[in-house]
Amino acid sequence: MLWQLTREALGQVHRVQPRSHLTPLLRCLLVLVPASAVGCGRLTRRRSSAALGALAGSALAVTLTLTLFRGGFGHESLGRLRQCAVTDPLVLSGDGLANLVLFAPVAFLAVLAIGRPWLVALGIAGISVGVEITQAVEWVGVCDTSDALHNTAGGLAAALVAAWLHRRLPVSGSGACPGSC
Repeated sequence: MLWQLTREALGQVHRVQPRSHLTPLLRCLLVLVPASAVGCGRLTRRRSSAALGALAGSALAVTLTLTLFRGGFGHESLGRLRQCAVTDPLVLSGDGLANLVLFAPVAFLAVLAIGRPWLVALGIAGISVGVEITQAVEWVGVCDTSDALHNTAGGLAAALVAAWLHRRLPVSGSGACPGSC
């Protein structure tokens, strides 16, 4: 069953028209990697957090590139705003599973970087809703409420797993006596 769902998810990806994601990906990477590294590094004052933040920024760049930079991207007037589809969230579908894991790497790496799972989960929810709104306004992709729900649930699950690991793994500079023992 898992194999069939994986094949269905990959089929969804290959059904869209061929396009190059390279230019938007590079642009997103140029902005998000340094911003995430600096933000996480300053928040925690640890180099390891800056490195994990850079990885989280790269994962976010890939996610945003796949969801927002599709062929036919063009701004339409707000008078012609597309509506979001309100659908039942079906987890056991290719699209449901793909959306469930879409933001999980970002959330996982961000929690390992800063150690704040609820803040990260809230950020993932905001970004996911922003993606859906952008899809409606810019007429790219399909704005769907179940996508935002799946993205948020997957991000929350990944954030909680990362928080659990963060407490059990020694992280440089996070002990009782950082640098003085």
